[in-house]
Amino acid sequence: MTTDWVHLVHVICAADAMAGAVAALDVAFPCDDGQPRDTAHPDRYGSALSADGKAPATHYGASFSVTEEIRQRLEVLGLAQTPGVSYWRCTNPGGVLESSNWPGQQTGIPFLFDDSATVMGLQRVQSEYPI
Repeated sequence: MTTDWVHLVHVICAADAMAGAVAALDVAFPCDDGQPRDTAHPDRYGSALSADGKAPATHYGASFSVTEEIRQRLEVLGLAQTPGVSYWRCTNPGGVLESSNWPGQQTGIPFLFDDSATVMGLQRVQSEYPI
């Protein structure tokens, strides 16, 4: 039986909301080993973001594919209503935006993770140790 990863989810959390978002992710989408994610290191679960692209990060963002079941669990847990958490759900494949909690966000358009950061006025934080 194949798994249908029918949704692509983009999430950006204010830094102070990240621990709660990671804990909720453990409930909706647990790790394979069943161990909780380490909420003390938000950079393990999302790209560091800020308005000017410089540290410290004010937000963390990630994009991931989910099944319909996982989408329902995430949304029942309040992902789309949690203060400090911005959420965009797209089709997978295709990346067409289906829903969002971002005010006035147009749906039905192609939408990438970088579009999420752009509408929030954020940039990826540049590492002091470039690769």
